Amino acid sequence: MLKFKPAQNIRVFQDVILQIEEAIIKGDLGVGAKLPSERELQTKFQTSRATIREALRVLEQKGLLKIKKGSAGGSFVEQTSGAKIGESLELLIRLGEVTLTQLFEFRSNIEAMAFESAVHKATDTDIKKLKKKFIKLEKAYGKRKNHLDIFFKIELELHEDVLALSQNPLYEWVLGTIIATTWKIMHMLPHTENAMESSLLDWRDIIEAIENGNTQKASTVIRSHLLNYYRIYQQYLRDNQLDDQTVAQAIKSK
Repeated sequence: MLKFKPAQNIRVFQDVILQIEEAIIKGDLGVGAKLPSERELQTKFQTSRATIREALRVLEQKGLLKIKKGSAGGSFVEQTSGAKIGESLELLIRLGEVTLTQLFEFRSNIEAMAFESAVHKATDTDIKKLKKKFIKLEKAYGKRKNHLDIFFKIELELHEDVLALSQNPLYEWVLGTIIATTWKIMHMLPHTENAMESSLLDWRDIIEAIENGNTQKASTVIRSHLLNYYRIYQQYLRDNQLDDQTVAQAIKSK
């Protein structure tokens, strides 16, 4: 029996959301459970049906509920996942006032920590997989004039692979989202062959550091690697007489 209390007069909307969230967190509402009807919730919370309906929509946007239409419809508790958290974070980044420089700074610090963690946890099988991916990167670089997109796709996969080796879902959810968001912009900036070659050599050194258990080298190289991309971004701003941009501005300008 769900024991919802009448919603507080102040911030009624938020109070309804918080009480339902708490019921899900405590397990009073398990995955797949159906919430009472809007009319029943209206009675329990002693608020308007419009408030209940809007609160349920917000909970659906958060990924906690799935609202289904029809005779067998209703509001059902969803299985939460990091993917949904990542989607919410990406939206916040794109709508907010976060600049690409701020993202680079945050990413550089956190990704270095993730790579250090990966060094400690990578197995021989993991390292073999990274080496195979690196061979693909080398081949794409060899055909770079016609394989620029392929090169960057493989490099993105390498970042994601190392994050997975950290065995920390927070790195994958938060940092993975930031990497994917910035990559949408960075791979479209002008890249010289020297920059691509530098990237290739960085990945050779990173994989070697992981294989040798050298956390300091892995951390140092990934910071340098990201700094090179940041310099490309800064040069792009200077060449086009632009100020540091938010993600939304950068995407719009492309």
